[in-house]
Amino acid sequence: NWDSRWYPGAGIYRHVWLVKTNAVHVGHWGTYITTPTITDKSALVKLAVTVDNKTNKKVNAVVRTSLYELDINNKPTAKVATTKESILELKPGSSMVSQAEVAVANPKRWDVISPNRYVAQTSITINGKIVDTYNTPFGIRTIEFSATKGFLLNGKKVVIKGTCNHHDLGALGGAINTSALKRQLKLLQEMECNSLRTSHNVP
Repeated sequence: NWDSRWYPGAGIYRHVWLVKTNAVHVGHWGTYITTPTITDKSALVKLAVTVDNKTNKKVNAVVRTSLYELDINNKPTAKVATTKESILELKPGSSMVSQAEVAVANPKRWDVISPNRYVAQTSITINGKIVDTYNTPFGIRTIEFSATKGFLLNGKKVVIKGTCNHHDLGALGGAINTSALKRQLKLLQEMECNSLRTSHNVP
């Protein structure tokens, strides 16, 4: 494509991970987290965890999730809550969903100025042995679109200021360069951008 202003590319141009798991494990992207009720004093966190049994026998899997605060380096710090144990009777080659909910006291909300986050650390135990641990980062916040007030984040109006960016980094090309991407995001923040849309390629 000689007349293109950027090289469309093909193949692998983002980081790739090979994940090795136990035969009984949390499914790929297997946690679904919602925060339906939030106040300054407490936030209700609901979790739906899909567990896969890739063995040829029936197993009883114990599912439990602990919630931790995340620091600015994405490292878990203080534990804030733990769900009750859920026992799943998994047939050979089957999947089941464990449902749980727990309250987080005095939640630190996510917003564009203070992007506070938590991590849900789910463990799968069989016969007293932990066979899988799965981490899911998430934020606690409310969002609302109002015909009269616009976009509300945690009950406060936020004007969305953003750009539409190509997946590449200009002359650097389509293969991801983490340092260059961080520089780009820093420049956009200095321009007072608080949102981002990507175009053409999966970011």
